[in-house]
Amino acid sequence: MSAPQAPLQLKTWPPLLTGARLSRWLTIRDVLLTVLAWGLLGWLLRDSMYLTYDYLRHPVFELTTAQPPDFVMIWGRLQYFVLISVALVALLSLWALIDRRRLLAVTRTPQPAPLAIAEQAARAGINEKIVSEARKFKVTNVRFNEDGSISGFEEAIRTRAAGATIEPSSRQLDG
Repeated sequence: MSAPQAPLQLKTWPPLLTGARLSRWLTIRDVLLTVLAWGLLGWLLRDSMYLTYDYLRHPVFELTTAQPPDFVMIWGRLQYFVLISVALVALLSLWALIDRRRLLAVTRTPQPAPLAIAEQAARAGINEKIVSEARKFKVTNVRFNEDGSISGFEEAIRTRAAGATIEPSSRQLDG
C-alpha cells in the first residue's frame, strides 16, 4: 500500500463569475444569445402581433388588412397534442390514485426526536459545551483531523462583497 497523500487544495466552489472576473467574450456571447432568442420569439409570434396591431389600429376592433385566423385548421393541427396531453394527465392522475396509500403513509410518518446534545457529542467524541456552542452558529464549518475525527468548528458567514461566497469568521471552537 502507498503512503497517504496530502489532500488536494480546494478551489472555491461553486465557481462564481463576478463582474471583476467576467471576460469580454462572455458578455458578447450572452448579449448575442439574448438578442437571438428575442428575435426568434418575435419571428414565431409575427402573425399574432400583426393581427393584434391590425385589430387595435383605426378603425379600432376591426380587422382591415389581416385575414382572421382559420380556427378549424388550427384545431386540426393542435387536436393531437391536446388529446395526448389529456391522456398523459389522466394517466398521471390514475397513478396518483392507485399509489395514494403509499404517498399518505410517507406523510404520516412521525419525525424522529431531535438528537440530544449529549448523545451528539458522545457520537462525535467531543465536548458537550463545544457542540452546544456550535449549534448556535448559523452556518458551521467542521474541521477534521487526518484520522477523520472532528477537530473543531468555525462559524461561516456569507459576505456579499466576495460574490456571495462563504468565508470563515473569527469564531472558532476547538475540540
